[in-house]
Amino acid sequence: MSAPVVYPPVVASDGTTLGIVVLVLLAAGLVVLGSVGLWLPALRAAAAGSRAAAPADDTLRARMRRVARRDRYGLGENGRLWLAVSWIAAGVIALVLVIVWVPKVLLQLESSVGVSAYEQGDYERAVQIFENHEDRDPAGWRAYYDEGTAFLARAMAEGDPASADFVTWYAEDAESKLDRAFWSLDDGDVDPTAVERCQVTANARTAKLLLADAAEAELARDPEAFFVSSPDELRAEADDLDAGPC
Repeated sequence: MSAPVVYPPVVASDGTTLGIVVLVLLAAGLVVLGSVGLWLPALRAAAAGSRAAAPADDTLRARMRRVARRDRYGLGENGRLWLAVSWIAAGVIALVLVIVWVPKVLLQLESSVGVSAYEQGDYERAVQIFENHEDRDPAGWRAYYDEGTAFLARAMAEGDPASADFVTWYAEDAESKLDRAFWSLDDGDVDPTAVERCQVTANARTAKLLLADAAEAELARDPEAFFVSSPDELRAEADDLDAGPC
């Protein structure tokens, strides 16, 4: 059979980087506000000066030091409260960053490694990496699509599906994962773009056609071989998934 177009895996990207930047900037802003609150009372007092005769060293820094000696931090009660609230808020944001966003960043980085392995032809390693994604996001279409695409490329790398050395189970895994990806397109947290939806559909169709050829060849060698769907059923399902070029 002629080699069909197989669309590559996609790197998970759902606004994670932008979300982290926003949270970091917000936390940094709170820290800055807290620092401003730390010295604001001292700056006000120093700017106001003293009605008494000013000492020789009457710079702004010297005034701030004198005020700070009267109050350990140069803060009133409100200033200390302001500082505590700002730092607590920054700590809460940092905690949210660690709990919510960091795992997503690690997943995105791991996804990049899997795509890189796929592009280098190391399909076994790509499958192993994408399997981890499936465990972490069982409702997401991307995990199934990436893993199924790696299985599909691995099956096609074996050569002619009619040959005796063709590994049928790679084609079965590819068809199973990509079919699951197709039916999960609208179930996950991340909606696919029109191009991604087309790529999932196209690869699912390719996997069904590949498995149909492999199953037909296997049944010719061993009539007792079992497949969930017959070659004709697989080809009929593939016809329903004709998405055209993406």
